[in-house]
Amino acid sequence: MIGPVPEAPCESDDALVALLLSRAPGAWERFLARYDPLISGICRRTFLQAGAPADPQSVADASMTVVEALLSEEYRLLRAFRKGSSLEAYLRVISRSRTLDVLRRRTGSLPPWMQEVPAPVEVPLVEVEERRERLKAALATLPPREARSLRLFHVEGLSYAELALRLDMPPAQVGVFLKRSREKLRAILGDNFLEEV
Repeated sequence: MIGPVPEAPCESDDALVALLLSRAPGAWERFLARYDPLISGICRRTFLQAGAPADPQSVADASMTVVEALLSEEYRLLRAFRKGSSLEAYLRVISRSRTLDVLRRRTGSLPPWMQEVPAPVEVPLVEVEERRERLKAALATLPPREARSLRLFHVEGLSYAELALRLDMPPAQVGVFLKRSREKLRAILGDNFLEEV
């Protein structure tokens, strides 16, 4: 039996997609380890934005539809991924789109303000990496609790109630805490940086 493909410390998106397309052993496990929190977070946030319950089972079901879409038609969506692009951005668009499909099937429609989903904007990989490094460096300057709160809310898509539990604070304080954390981050990075994210 062939063992899993060893994890490279900073495996590129292009390399990971190539491993998935070649059906390399362990590639899907690595993909899910890296991107499942992102996919689940986008699914959760989309449910919440639509005013739909974002219970763990609904989020898991929506996440599974994203993975099924990536696997369908001989990996059509993965084959359509353009080398040099951001896999994270690509997965964000797919995750949101598939979650909106789940919501449409459940309710028959979406709130009017969610009807139009903007097309993704292509950003050169170099620019994405530079922005990611600037954001990581800025987050590292914040107190750990503030940096963690921003990651949990904006990346993993946790609700205020979930954040209150994780941060051990009253739910009523979460919004103010996040706002202050974002203001500190904005002061470090500049106003335009967070608007463009």
